Amino acid sequence: MQILSPEVVFRYQTRIINVHPSLLPAFPGAEAYRQAVEEGVRIAGVTAHYATTDLDQGPIITQRAFTVPPGADVETLEQRGQPLEAQALLAAVELHLADAVSVHHGRTQLRDTDTPADVQLGGPPALETARPSGPHDQHEQLSED
Repeated sequence: MQILSPEVVFRYQTRIINVHPSLLPAFPGAEAYRQAVEEGVRIAGVTAHYATTDLDQGPIITQRAFTVPPGADVETLEQRGQPLEAQALLAAVELHLADAVSVHHGRTQLRDTDTPADVQLGGPPALETARPSGPHDQHEQLSED
């Protein structure tokens, strides 16, 4: 791993793509697979994002996820994740070269090449304000009070 100087990052802003072995924003920095094992995650993955001066905090371009088997160790996560790192990087570079990714306010948006409208990656804005009062079992019937 090499950390780029702020001068390089600013000069090539939104033109440097980094691949990180976690589903950012989870586990930034070094040893992400080790952190995932220690936290006991059930789903891990990789992220391709634009580099910024803040380590592993850049706008996300693509992500790939995989399930973590019970009892998995760091080596298992590396074996499952490394092929996905290549896939995520390839997809991110293809999107970048096709000028299909734009960055607005630190977030990526994917341009549909068939229509001029932009579509934001991720969930709908209403999702950020939706906060259930607590966890619900999928088989539990909710009361209609």
